[in-house]
Amino acid sequence: MKQKDQSGFSLIELLVVVSILGVLTSLLILYSRDSERQLTLIREQSKLVSTILRAKSLAVQTFIGEGPTCGYGVHFSENDASYTLFKDAKINNECSANDKVLTDANEWEETVDLSSLGVQISSGQTSDIFFIPPDPQVAINGAVSSVPVDVIVDLSIIINGQLSTRSIKINNAGQVSTQ
Repeated sequence: MKQKDQSGFSLIELLVVVSILGVLTSLLILYSRDSERQLTLIREQSKLVSTILRAKSLAVQTFIGEGPTCGYGVHFSENDASYTLFKDAKINNECSANDKVLTDANEWEETVDLSSLGVQISSGQTSDIFFIPPDPQVAINGAVSSVPVDVIVDLSIIINGQLSTRSIKINNAGQVSTQ
């Protein structure tokens, strides 16, 4: 009687391979979630820069159009991790009496909430950046400064127990840069 050669894998060999694949898969999932959170932070930084530049552009268009608006700005709210694009309307057909800050819901254009993404926003003592046409001049918290002033807005998120931060710098000349 001839004995057949039995080729194949034993149960132990299969269990070892499956456990190694399980460990590698869990590592891949862990690192992809960290990367996803880092990409979320970068994406939200880009959106905020875009909103600030949009406010600046809308302020210039306001001057060209001679409309009922005196300019546009961005309001930062650290309490609820959001920022708001707003406009400041003329009072008695004049812009000189405007406060250049977000004061009521009638001035809102759009609000972006970052809290649902786990992103925090920090702007120090600055809550409003407002662009006044035609240059545009920049009012920080309602005041126009003749000396150089930089506002730094930080967006942060916790990734794998570490705080990751991206910054946006706006000076009183209206230049916006990322760090």
